Amino acid sequence: MKVSSRLAVVCAALALLPASCGPIAAGKEPPVDFAFTMGGRQRTLAELRGRPVVLVLMRTAEMSSQAYMTEVTAAFRATGGAIRYLVLTLEPAEAPLVAPFAEFMGLPFEVGVAERAVAEGRTALGVLPAAPITLIFDSSGRVFDAASGVVRAEELGRAIARALGR
Repeated sequence: MKVSSRLAVVCAALALLPASCGPIAAGKEPPVDFAFTMGGRQRTLAELRGRPVVLVLMRTAEMSSQAYMTEVTAAFRATGGAIRYLVLTLEPAEAPLVAPFAEFMGLPFEVGVAERAVAEGRTALGVLPAAPITLIFDSSGRVFDAASGVVRAEELGRAIARALGR
């Protein structure tokens, strides 16, 4: 799906798609950046550049987001560290629950809290469809692929392989 307009258009279109929509103008849009809190420390997406990243935006209280962690964990284990995984909740007020949630779910990847601007649609991602949302960034921080809703581990693995050029 080639897109020449803002990432907001892409994210709005994701609400209509049940799964991955393939490469999204890979390398055409500027790199995406926003802040998040990880382990009590403020970080930015820009700090993760240099290696592809799977970013899952979710809500800890939503059943679909909770169920999706099983698929994301399976994809994480299958890729063997070739790509970085990061899960961020879109609920800044729920920050104290993030670490216990990750521990309870047995999540083997980093989990944090997205800044309020992400949940409010005030970043380059624009207004987001319903969580969970999966974004795959290339090593330069540009969106390579995106999906809204629960994506099977196998499909996520295929998208990751494309991002890695396999």
